[in-house]
This record gives sequence, structure tokens and C-alpha cells, in this order.
Amino acid sequence: RKGREKQRSLAGGALKAFFFFLCVVVSSVRDLQKKEFPEGSIASFQCAMGYTREQGSTKVTCSNGTWSALQLKCQKKSCGSPGEVLHGRLDLSEGVEFGAIVTAICNDGYFIVGQNSMECRENGEWSGRIPTCEAQKCKDPPTIKNGRIISIPETEFPQYGDVIEYTCNKGYHLSGNSLIACGINGEYDSQFPQCE
Repeated sequence: RKGREKQRSLAGGALKAFFFFLCVVVSSVRDLQKKEFPEGSIASFQCAMGYTREQGSTKVTCSNGTWSALQLKCQKKSCGSPGEVLHGRLDLSEGVEFGAIVTAICNDGYFIVGQNSMECRENGEWSGRIPTCEAQKCKDPPTIKNGRIISIPETEFPQYGDVIEYTCNKGYHLSGNSLIACGINGEYDSQFPQCE
């Protein structure tokens, strides 16, 4: 836009009027101390939090009352691969860029420990730690009358997939399965055998 009129003396005492140009900042830009800038002013832009400069100049110049076109292109920051979940996987359907949330999904027979998700933050880092999937645990297997356990895992409690093997004392016959496995939901996969 045109600024205030200025006058200048010419040879012979005549006066000549001329205008100088100002560039105005659009009202959508907030918290500025001034809204008008003189010819030749340079304004700098930067990408918002969570974004990084992809290409183009960060500066615009005031010329003839108009700002030059802003060439700056910003893109979301990438947090890269969040890593691997042992005995599970991460749902990456939202991607790995700023604002995306990845969620851990445990394999059958495993459950999540702690937080099950992470968010890509404005600094390009994932929040928190990679979620952990632990095996479902079954209760201690019972002893059976006239029989005994001959094979059991060395863990505190049997975990998903562990197998317990039973046998009967001499003179007794095993009724049912001799091998019982710790199942997906923390329950044994069949009834315990009996020795008759």
C-alpha cells in the first residue's frame, strides 16, 4: 500500500510529490509489535514445532507494497523406526512422523507390560520406551494322587507354551493326557491326568 506523501524541492523552487510503499502483514499473524513495514524490509519465517524445512527460502521481501511469494515448504519431522517388539509387533498405520502414535500388539499367549503405545514428538523422538510383551503364566501344576511330575520348566511359574509331563507310580495306570501345556490365556490346555 502507499505510505504518506513526501515532498521534495526541485530546481527552480517547484515541489514534486511522491509516495513510498509499505507492506502490511495480514491479520492472521498474531502478536506483532507492528503491522506495516517499509520498502525493502525482509521478514523471516520458520517451520512450526514438529516440522522441518524441506525446501525454499525462509525469507520474503517487501517490494512496491507487496511481499514476495513465500517459497518455504515444511514437512513433518520423522521419528524413524521405533524398533521391534519381542513376541509382538507395532501397528504403524499412522506412520512414523510427528503426531503419529504406534501401538504394540502382543502375539497370542503374551500380554503387554506397561504402556502399549508411543508417540512421535515434535523433536523427532519417540515418547517412552518400546512396549514389552511377556508370556502368559499358568498356576503351578498340581500334584496328582499316585503319580508325579517328571518334566517341568525351570521358571517360577509355567509360561505360555511350556509343557508339564506326568507319570504314574508303579502299579497305576494313567488316565488322560500325560502332557499338559500352558495355554494362550494362562490356563492349561486340558484336564490333569489321574492315576488309577
